[in-house]
Amino acid sequence: MLAAAVIPASVLSAAAAQSGDINNDGKVNSADARLLQQYLLTETGSLSNWQSADLNGDRSIDAVDLSMLKRIAPTEEE
Repeated sequence: MLAAAVIPASVLSAAAAQSGDINNDGKVNSADARLLQQYLLTETGSLSNWQSADLNGDRSIDAVDLSMLKRIAPTEEE
């Protein structure tokens, strides 16, 4: 079960805003959030771009990173 983390927008750094493109399509969007969520829930497979998934820079991919990604990713595709 994922733990929810509340992260103020002021904590999100410019570096975090540029990372998050987990699927390497050149955009940070809900597809990246879905990919990271699936990875965290199933604990199988691997992320080809794990550095972009580590939004808080702690060298660990977890629910905090997912929460941060959901804060910066648009909820609807434009």
